[in-house]
Amino acid sequence: MSLRAVVFDLGHTLWDIGSYAEIEAKAYPRVARRLAEALDGPVPDAQTIMDAVHQRFIQDAVEGWRGKLEQPPTAQLMDEALREVGVVVPPPLVEEVCELALGRLNDAIIADDSNLEVLRVLRERGLRLGCITNTVLSGAQIRQALAEHGLLEHLDSVVVSEEVGYRKPHASLFERALADLGVEAAEAVFVGDRMGEDIVGAQGVGMRAILTHQYRQEEPQGGMPDAIISHLRELPGWVEHLVPPSAG
Repeated sequence: MSLRAVVFDLGHTLWDIGSYAEIEAKAYPRVARRLAEALDGPVPDAQTIMDAVHQRFIQDAVEGWRGKLEQPPTAQLMDEALREVGVVVPPPLVEEVCELALGRLNDAIIADDSNLEVLRVLRERGLRLGCITNTVLSGAQIRQALAEHGLLEHLDSVVVSEEVGYRKPHASLFERALADLGVEAAEAVFVGDRMGEDIVGAQGVGMRAILTHQYRQEEPQGGMPDAIISHLRELPGWVEHLVPPSAG
């Protein structure tokens, strides 16, 4: 069956991710000030709040997700983190804190123009394109980042774990992308940088899968990708023989 669609991971695949340290150093003092304005009584300092959020989002939550792959809503995780340091806030304020704490994390994205050119080439060949990302950011924030870097206009599907409620390699994310694109699993290839979440997950639903080493170099353990590329610019050449001549 010929190839009709290509689906990408985002972080360390379609774009690289730099340090969050400077972004968070500005964000959490704003969080602390906003909480102090809105609440009666003492509020923990910015570092204490940030440490609690890291604990809940990164250590507790991610380790739990790897076991069962369910992803709680970001606002729920933020509420739980704040409660750990004695701060109880109404739901609208939790949403506001999420935006203050996480809203500028997109500033850490490092986009390569050559990757954008790959999307253009694949679109010119008649392929449908999509992406799937594991993230605590909202779908709106991800789509904004894609738009800012000129990527969104080339994508027919954007699947965000925070919206779906599951994380890769859960089959539901890949199945949603396939449904959005209107293709069968055997007609699609997934490109990602992680074996478990990306390669094994995609192959588990019947897609072909390519491991990219452009930003991360993970060895193919626990499975075998259909191909390994060192840069996304190799992708059009790899898929060329899978595309019918009439689509070129």
